[in-house]
Amino acid sequence: MRHLIALILASVLAIQARAEEIPIFDAHLHYNAEAQNAYPLPQVLELFRRNGVRGILANSRPNDGSWRLHGARSEALWVVPFMRPYRTRADIQTWFRDPEVFALIESELQRARYFGIGEFHLHGHDARHAQVKRIVDLAVARDLWLHAHSDIEAVEALYTHNRQAKVIWAHTGFSTPVDVVQRLLLQHPTLMAELSYRSGIVEGDRAIELRQCHSRRPRLRRGDIHHEAIDRRLRDR
Repeated sequence: MRHLIALILASVLAIQARAEEIPIFDAHLHYNAEAQNAYPLPQVLELFRRNGVRGILANSRPNDGSWRLHGARSEALWVVPFMRPYRTRADIQTWFRDPEVFALIESELQRARYFGIGEFHLHGHDARHAQVKRIVDLAVARDLWLHAHSDIEAVEALYTHNRQAKVIWAHTGFSTPVDVVQRLLLQHPTLMAELSYRSGIVEGDRAIELRQCHSRRPRLRRGDIHHEAIDRRLRDR
């Protein structure tokens, strides 16, 4: 009996060790001005190392924060920079209609190589603004992802502006019903569901529904394809 217990314990410890070795890709990471003051870059890199974070989607306010992280990339840390359309926190409320923000986007895209625009906050009828269409069309023309912190109406508006848009849905609407998420994923092949801060993704009926939703969208499991394509673009920088 003691040998059996020891064998079971060894198996459990081995499973736990393998689980701890799974690398993490953080698909929603801000290194905003406030965070930079509180967490100097060496401390951030040590937090990544200690917690097994091997890759990040970096988007910051201002964008210099993302480029500080990108400058610290290594074989142990893969950094994918997105451009955030904010100069200050106040821009969250007005960026989608402010001509100066569109000028900021154009200048940032000239300054550096980004893989997407966002994360940005966009809800309801605001998503139908003419400047939003200009940004969506610009993203499509430059093969950029849109990282949208949005409700259902805004997500659908992005695709109304341009059916070729590629959207990462930040938080997947937080509490949007899973059947609605599934409908949108099936309707838009280039829509990706990002689950940070979404409740019910580990336990309970909602977690089961999300796993079923994922299984009906097999292309979501082909993250290796996107990884290889982005990795080639990073090497070309």
